[in-house]
Amino acid sequence: MNNFGIRVDKKENTGDYTLSLISESITPWENDLVSHDATSREYVIVNVPKAGTLKETILAEGKDYTKIKNLKLTGETDANDFYFMRDEMPLLRAINLKDIKIKAFGNQEDELFACREDQIPRYAFADKSTLISLILPDKLKSIGNCAFQNCTSITGSLIIPEGVTDIVACAFFECRSLDGVLSLPSTLLSIGDDAFYCCGFTSELSIPENVEYIGLGAFDGCRYLYGSLRLPDKLKTIGRYAFDGCTGLTGSLEIPKGVVNIPDYAFRSCGFNGNLILHNNINILGSGAFENCHFKGE
Repeated sequence: MNNFGIRVDKKENTGDYTLSLISESITPWENDLVSHDATSREYVIVNVPKAGTLKETILAEGKDYTKIKNLKLTGETDANDFYFMRDEMPLLRAINLKDIKIKAFGNQEDELFACREDQIPRYAFADKSTLISLILPDKLKSIGNCAFQNCTSITGSLIIPEGVTDIVACAFFECRSLDGVLSLPSTLLSIGDDAFYCCGFTSELSIPENVEYIGLGAFDGCRYLYGSLRLPDKLKTIGRYAFDGCTGLTGSLEIPKGVVNIPDYAFRSCGFNGNLILHNNINILGSGAFENCHFKGE
C-alpha cells in the first residue's frame, strides 16, 4: 500500500489549486491473499492479554463488539473466545488470526469438548454465514471438528499454515464459496472425514507427501479441483467416497503400496483418462470404487 502526503495550495488570484508531493512511504497489507476492497479490510485490532477475555477486552477499549465487521486478534485466545465471536458478533465478516496463540481448553481426556493447544476449537465458527474472509494462525497445529462447517460465504483461497498436522472431520464442510487455491502444508498427516466436502476450490490438488490418512468423503463433490492426482507414498487409508465426483481430476492414478483396501465409491465419477496402476497387495476393491471413470490401457 503506497502512502502519499499531498499539500494543496489555492491560488488567490485565479482560484486554481496546485498539488505538491511532500512525503511517500510503503506499508504492506496483511498477507491474506485476497483483494482489499477499501474499508472492508480495515481491521479493528484487539490484543487479548489472557485467553478467554476477548469480550471483556473489547468492552474495556470502548468498542461495540456487535458492530465490528473486520477483526484482527493478537495475544492469546481459547474456545470461549471463538464461541463469543461466533454467537455474539453478528456482523463479523473478516477474521485475522495470524498472530494469535490458542490455549488448550477443557478436560483433555474428554475429546468431545476439549480443545488442544494451537487447535481451532470444534464448531469454532460453524454456521457463521456472515464470515467472508479468514486468515489462520501462523502457530496452528490442528483444525478441529466442524470448525468452519457451513461457513458458506467464506471466499477466495484457503492457506493452511505449515505446522498443521491434522484437519479433523467436517472442518470446512460445505464451504462452497471457497473458490480459490487450496494450499496444504508439508507437515500434514491426516485429512478427516468430509473435511472439504463440496468446497468450490478451483486449483490443482496437491496432497503433501506425509499424509497417511484421507477420510470418508474428504474431497467428495470438489468438482472444480483439477489436474493429476498423485497419492503420497506414505498413504495408508482412503475412506469411502474420498474423491467421489471430483470430475476435474484427470490423467493416470497410481495406488500407493501402503493402501491395501480401496473402499466403496472412493474415486467414483472422477475424470481420469490415463492408466490405472494397482499393486499386487490390494485386499479389497469396493463397490463402485472406479465407477464412471475413463481409464485407458491395461
